[in-house]
Amino acid sequence: MKSVTAFLSLLFGATVCSPALAATITVNCGSAATVQTALSAASSGDTVQCTGSGWTGTVTIPSGKNITLDGAGVSVSGGLKIPSSATSQARVTNFTFTSTSRYAITSDNGYTNKPWRFDHNTFTSGAAAVMGLGSGPGLIDHLTANSIGSIQQTIEPVFEGATSTLGWTTPHAPGSPNAIYIEDSSFKHAGSIWDAGNVTQSQYGARVVYRYNTVDAVQIEFHGGPGSIGGRWWEIYNNSFLNGGSICLRAGSGLVFNNTGPTMTYFVMLEEDSGYPALYQIGRGQNQALVPAYAWSNPRQPGVNAGGNCSAAAANMVQFNRDVYSDNGSCTAGGSCTTGVGQGTTLPTSCTTGTGFWKTAAGGDWDTTHGGANDGALYQCSSTNTWTLYYTPYTYPHPLQSGFGSGGVPPSAPTNLTIQ
Repeated sequence: MKSVTAFLSLLFGATVCSPALAATITVNCGSAATVQTALSAASSGDTVQCTGSGWTGTVTIPSGKNITLDGAGVSVSGGLKIPSSATSQARVTNFTFTSTSRYAITSDNGYTNKPWRFDHNTFTSGAAAVMGLGSGPGLIDHLTANSIGSIQQTIEPVFEGATSTLGWTTPHAPGSPNAIYIEDSSFKHAGSIWDAGNVTQSQYGARVVYRYNTVDAVQIEFHGGPGSIGGRWWEIYNNSFLNGGSICLRAGSGLVFNNTGPTMTYFVMLEEDSGYPALYQIGRGQNQALVPAYAWSNPRQPGVNAGGNCSAAAANMVQFNRDVYSDNGSCTAGGSCTTGVGQGTTLPTSCTTGTGFWKTAAGGDWDTTHGGANDGALYQCSSTNTWTLYYTPYTYPHPLQSGFGSGGVPPSAPTNLTIQ
């Protein structure tokens, strides 16, 4: 008999029986204190599952144990803290979060830690930044946030805070799992057109990947206002943009590709400070080194220095074929690549340093949903006439969608533990 069952029997007067395997502990989630007690008593691999109503205070998932907190459909108006750990993972699933408080849901720091998972949840608030995320990597999938309000930053990845430059002094590899991944989710402004509602406003060195989402009348934004530490790295691909959904990139570098949609109000890359190169500006990476951005196969070309959309813009701070390479250049499969980004099955025979080429016959089966031999990879012209593999997207769906905790899928859990 597991120690957790004996402890819970003593604490709550319940009769419980469980083999020495992962257990499901059922708890009435109307009290934050009761939920906290169950989480603290749970063993690694256990699931704490809600009944009844949701709490109004704040619950903290303990670090050091692989624990799943399953809302089973309850609505929560209180807060939640998600740990980040080098040895364990937390999962939060099946909740509706209704809080209008800023950062009702937070996560901890540790950018090389194991990722947590936040899945199959719903946000109803249209009044605040619901999530404030630290530097610990994580997966947000199957989130429904279809009531995003005007001037609302739904998710704010802030790495390690407004005064920390750690996000810019530490390395980050394209396609790395050490980022916030947001995939297979739905984001929609409460109205019919974009009105300053945001999927995210990423800041202070944050690294975020957006893929396979619906972005409906809202924007994806990376923040980089004057005097502030901008977001560091973005990957934005295979999303569907509807009803004017837009992209506003004001800092950092990354890749934007293969997005679709009948309409996109704007797709801009800009810098608000003058004096090239500005700190944290588009096309900068670790320790402010030049790390060009790449964009191809999107509903519209990126508008560089295009102020008046999501922010003001200083003139001439972002330039094509220096800070960003796009498919508006001259780059032909099997031919020459002198500017921009090309696509095809065969690399150009000659290239100018900095240009890019999306080779469709490369990359392996990173999109595991269709079983193709190669799903594409980006090559960079690292020196004259020399192509180097630069970027392969991380496995999709994210591995945490099919396996949770150390070593993959946990064993089936008994369901005979109940806390009222």
